Amino acid sequence: TVIESVPFWSRLDGIAESRWLTGGLSATFVDAAPSTPNRPPVLLVHGMMGGARQFVGLQAVLSQHGYATCALTYRGHHSSRPVARLGRTTVQDYLRDALTACQHLDGKPIVIGQSMGGAVAAHVLGGLGTPRVSRCVLSAPITPCLTLGTDNQLGLPAEEQRHTVHQRPDRSE
Repeated sequence: TVIESVPFWSRLDGIAESRWLTGGLSATFVDAAPSTPNRPPVLLVHGMMGGARQFVGLQAVLSQHGYATCALTYRGHHSSRPVARLGRTTVQDYLRDALTACQHLDGKPIVIGQSMGGAVAAHVLGGLGTPRVSRCVLSAPITPCLTLGTDNQLGLPAEEQRHTVHQRPDRSE
């Protein structure tokens, strides 16, 4: 049996549009497939070593189910503008990048964040609040950045975390 290898980026050929956002950020936008229900837009935010391209497969699936998506590439990563000292870029800087991307979406977005992007997604929810964010999905988030405290003004209050952060049950027994 021969399995043809298809480059992951080609899954979005013809349906993805790369755009430059304010501040030299790049993002990949995919519209919802025609004749699908109208759903909230989805903002996808990556982890420290990622970029918008890691979400290609997810964007294709979400498009088929009626979700328009925006996969952001943070400043200093891949196709976005370089920064002088990436090691001094903070989660709050990436939060500003995500908020910039939110301005390009129609409606209250579902924000999905992976790893460090999970912390950014939580900060988007904390910064914009539930009236402006439809849902927040955190995939393997870096948890020290999540909790509101005197040293983290952008974190989520404990009562909000109860609704957004779910852990798998322990199946070791």
